Amino acid sequence: MKVRPWEIVVLGFLHLLEPIFRLFLYSFFFNSPVREYLLGLIYSKYAIINVLGLFLFPMAGISILMFQRWSLFIFLLIEFIVAAINFSFLSNLLLSGDYVLLLTCIALFALNIFVVTYFLFPSVRKIYDEDDIQWWKQKARYKSLIDCDLVNLNFLGTDKLINLKGKVTNISESGIFIQTEGSFEKNHLARVRFIFDEKIFDLDAHVVYIDSERNGIGAKFVNLTKEKINDLKYLIEALSLFDIIEDRSRISLTLSFKEWVKNIFKSPWLLLPKELKGKERNKNI
Repeated sequence: MKVRPWEIVVLGFLHLLEPIFRLFLYSFFFNSPVREYLLGLIYSKYAIINVLGLFLFPMAGISILMFQRWSLFIFLLIEFIVAAINFSFLSNLLLSGDYVLLLTCIALFALNIFVVTYFLFPSVRKIYDEDDIQWWKQKARYKSLIDCDLVNLNFLGTDKLINLKGKVTNISESGIFIQTEGSFEKNHLARVRFIFDEKIFDLDAHVVYIDSERNGIGAKFVNLTKEKINDLKYLIEALSLFDIIEDRSRISLTLSFKEWVKNIFKSPWLLLPKELKGKERNKNI
């Protein structure tokens, strides 16, 4: 799946749109048309700071959407600068007695602190620090119809650990899609076993998305040894000879986003970093 984590994509685009929201908010509170308020910012004696302030949040949004190792450093640096500017602005509002706008800005400031805190959790940071879990960079997948056995390793040591049946419908050197009736959630760890050309494949895979329409899971391979990597290359080379590359165009951004929204309404706790989820849920992640 080429789509990046929707939680971060949405936060990134909200940062890109922040200047527009802020212009409308302040023009409303100061009872001034947006155009006049914008011109006032540009021609004031603090024009440089004002204009810089308009671009800071979009720069932060672009940074986190690029998913590079340096992205979080730039993001946090910008957020620190914004916090310093906002503190001065809040102080002026307090002195002027404009308490309605002050409370509104404090609420937005608190929300911004929450967003920054979200990116500080290890489970979120590692998306930027570890290239091997960035599933959207995966290689081309090839169609297949291979029967497989799989288990949910999150249920190790419990009576829920059972052998499941599934069918590998597409595969690449980096990931796999399996149709299965088994119970899996995003971030679960699966062990998949199948046979191709008399060769046994025994692979661990990190579940990165659930596809309810196709009744299956998309997962990225983890814990790959050199031998397993070579076996996967052999498998992909064999499948490529039949020219059965998977058509990924039907997995549209719109469909992916709708699926994400539906899952969030069904289980809002999915928005939280792994560290903040309940102990029972943590056992299954």
